[in-house]
Amino acid sequence: MEKLIYSIAILLISHSIVLAQPNEYLTFEDNQVPAGWTFTPINSADISNGRLNAYTNDGRAKLSKSYTVESETQGFTIEWDAFVAYSFWGMGTHFSVFKGNERFIFSHQVEDNDYAADDLHLQIRYFDGTNQSLINEENIKFNEGVYHFKLVVDSSGYKFECFEEDNNEALQSLSLSEPENYFHFADIDSILIDTYAHTDNNAWTDNVRITINSPVSIEENSLFKMISIFPNPNAGLINIDFGNLRDVSITVFSVSGQLIYYKENISDPTYQFELNEVPGIYILELSAQGEKQYYKLVKK
Repeated sequence: MEKLIYSIAILLISHSIVLAQPNEYLTFEDNQVPAGWTFTPINSADISNGRLNAYTNDGRAKLSKSYTVESETQGFTIEWDAFVAYSFWGMGTHFSVFKGNERFIFSHQVEDNDYAADDLHLQIRYFDGTNQSLINEENIKFNEGVYHFKLVVDSSGYKFECFEEDNNEALQSLSLSEPENYFHFADIDSILIDTYAHTDNNAWTDNVRITINSPVSIEENSLFKMISIFPNPNAGLINIDFGNLRDVSITVFSVSGQLIYYKENISDPTYQFELNEVPGIYILELSAQGEKQYYKLVKK
């Protein structure tokens, strides 16, 4: 997976597509604190064996970073892997996003003292600087092992999901759909990973990935100067007028490099296609005569 992401990044840079804010992938393989982050171990905690570790007897591993959301950012996704096992007094991870003293806390935990022994407890909580309130919670049955967690943050709200390792179908999904009642994702100024273990089993977090949905800047190739793409922004239906250019291939990518749409060797002077994706920014690649040109598509 790392090689695939690296290859996509090289492809984008070589064709002058530049993300306004870089993505991050924390593997902890060098057992060092990632650049730009602050590590705060409490009691028994460290970064070792390629992981962020919290050990039993109230170990707590906190990794934090000041975070600036670019003005045109459409949103971002935070993913991480974590070990889940039995604990009477509790183990798990709190992932928080802050605006000053306010914060949202997205947590997964096992705690036999308050919940069933085989329940993995998921929560979204909000802290206003003084009081904390529970927004959403669910329990799922679990087996000891590694689970994957995903937090999607954009203008529509926050979505927190849990997956079994190597399974793309979410076991559970919690949502906060009215962020205007709290604070907008663009106001986030710091993030915190807080992994803890009180009794019975050690806890760890690994493979933290932050993917930014950001604007792009694109250089122009004179071969494509007669191209017209409309409407843009669009509601999903896109028209392309190729001018005098023929035998054009088109490819659409997400800003993270995922292939969305492909059509090759279009000989007609115009072409229309449907972008059946969620609102956001996408990259349109036109290829003809051995040359390529990229355009920013905005779906409303």
